[in-house]
Amino acid sequence: MEALFYYIVKISSVLLLFFSCYQLFLRKETLFQFNRFFLLSGLILSALFPLLYITITINAPIFDLTNTNVAIPSLSETSTVNAFTPYSFLITLYLIGAFILFIKLFRQGLDLKRVLNTGERVKLPATVHIKTKATIQPFSFFKSIVYNPSLHSEKELEAIVAHEEVHAAQLHSLDIILMEVFIILQWFNPIVWLYRIAVKQNLEFLADTENHQIKTNKKAYQYILLQKTNHHDQSTKITQIKSI
Repeated sequence: MEALFYYIVKISSVLLLFFSCYQLFLRKETLFQFNRFFLLSGLILSALFPLLYITITINAPIFDLTNTNVAIPSLSETSTVNAFTPYSFLITLYLIGAFILFIKLFRQGLDLKRVLNTGERVKLPATVHIKTKATIQPFSFFKSIVYNPSLHSEKELEAIVAHEEVHAAQLHSLDIILMEVFIILQWFNPIVWLYRIAVKQNLEFLADTENHQIKTNKKAYQYILLQKTNHHDQSTKITQIKSI
């Protein structure tokens, strides 16, 4: 229990270091591809660094105790150990929170699977468009792009789909899934929630900068984003694990 407790604390420390560096040096930069690599590296390395141990060998002199009168305690003596410790209490509380978030993520995955399986599928060379009748915002999940054609004009769909195609082509869903796993593992850590916001914002910026529809008509796309902001729908629990 104690070893697991310190491992979780070490993950939090490394994650804090990466997030602080991002906020201080990279957040205002437009190197979105590098920012993505940096943020993903922070997640992976924060999980791996605490597993590294440096072993130092010390040569100690050997003393002959055969001729001494020092009493050596018997190894057969039993000692009572208190099973309930502060570490066990904290770990139990941590596991309960992680389990609740895991169940929540699992249910969101089922909702996502239902949307992906019930829509009209249109296979394209690089992606699969899924046209749904559900009242949800357009989103992508790996190579699938989901949207409701009746909620948007043809011009709006061109810009939105072009935006989501960038997410699909660059597999931004991997970032989101990895981030959601860290949310479960570090739910008690406020830094991990801010880290998730940074990851999603950077992916949005990355998709915008490589979206040819935005480059040709920025004002139209800004209007679309304003409509999306003002349009509250029922897709919140589904879009938690989408690629953005």
